[in-house]
Amino acid sequence: MLGTHADAQSVPLDIAKFGQLLLNQGSYGKLQFFRPETFQKMLPQKLTKTLGPEAVKTFGIGLDGNPDRIGHGAASAATFHVDRTEQLVVVMTRNKMGKVQDKYNGKFWQAIRDGIDKPTEKK
Repeated sequence: MLGTHADAQSVPLDIAKFGQLLLNQGSYGKLQFFRPETFQKMLPQKLTKTLGPEAVKTFGIGLDGNPDRIGHGAASAATFHVDRTEQLVVVMTRNKMGKVQDKYNGKFWQAIRDGIDKPTEKK
């Protein structure tokens, strides 16, 4: 993928491996890059130490302050999404947003949600 923020270059498989590393809380394959305790410190936390005990602002790698969702979107509509609850990594790369991106992006995410096996409820 070219032409992204700061003209970064990446390969979707490498981004997916990074996502798996985050899902595994610091390890990938047989390699341990950082400890799970370090990963926990990266997650969104209230900034009470900096802003005081009444602080509601959070900071960390979770999306919208949610520690179970990690990711990033780009102006090109590329997607990097790690869902810790579903144990899922989604990487979609592209060089620029297509003309039908709005038409199909919702369908893309719905297909992913539909493809996740949900436990059946016992009656």
